[in-house]
Amino acid sequence: NPITGGQEFREEAYSWALLTGNIFCDRSIVGGRVAEMHHWQPYGMKIHRSKANIQIPHSYEAENKRTWEVDAVSGASDMMHLGLYNPDPNAGFMGLSPLAAAASSADQLNAGNEWRYNLYKNDCRPSGLLSTEQPVTSSQRKELGKDMDSRSGAKNAGRWMILGGGLKYQQLSQSAKDVDWLNGSKFSKQEIAEVFGVPTQLLGIEGSQTYANFEEARYALYLLTVMPL
Repeated sequence: NPITGGQEFREEAYSWALLTGNIFCDRSIVGGRVAEMHHWQPYGMKIHRSKANIQIPHSYEAENKRTWEVDAVSGASDMMHLGLYNPDPNAGFMGLSPLAAAASSADQLNAGNEWRYNLYKNDCRPSGLLSTEQPVTSSQRKELGKDMDSRSGAKNAGRWMILGGGLKYQQLSQSAKDVDWLNGSKFSKQEIAEVFGVPTQLLGIEGSQTYANFEEARYALYLLTVMPL
């Protein structure tokens, strides 16, 4: 990690805690005093159990690159681990990320954004199929495909295509209006903000006026979220 000051060090620590539920930080001792402290990514960190004392780890291992031993009696180590509360009995010493509680909402929001992007690429038209009771030859299929490709694009958005030979169009997916994507997106954002303790009106989400005004929401953020952290 690059050399940073106290503010940047704490920001990185808070970010790891909120994203992963864990903070791993080691120390470098020079002349009997702590000279430097460095954050390690929690993603590749392994915590090995101790057989002598199940209440403390045996050692920490970072991606098979480095190992920090833990004193079996005192629990002292050059690696400092802070983990948020995790009710899972099989989680070992790893903390639980707040984002895990909002994983479903985050997945829905990401999937909705990807679906909307693909819909825009498709000229905001839902997918469908053309069907006919008559047999379709290979040449007719190619000709119809060329005609549809020539009419695609922003310049031809919304134009009707005249079909013959008994072809019928059937819509397969719902439109953005049908699935109410906008309100679903707002709801997902609100659930994610609630997990992190952020008043939703600070994010500018319409219809989320939980507090009387912006200043009260900002005060609540610092009093209930930032200061305890």
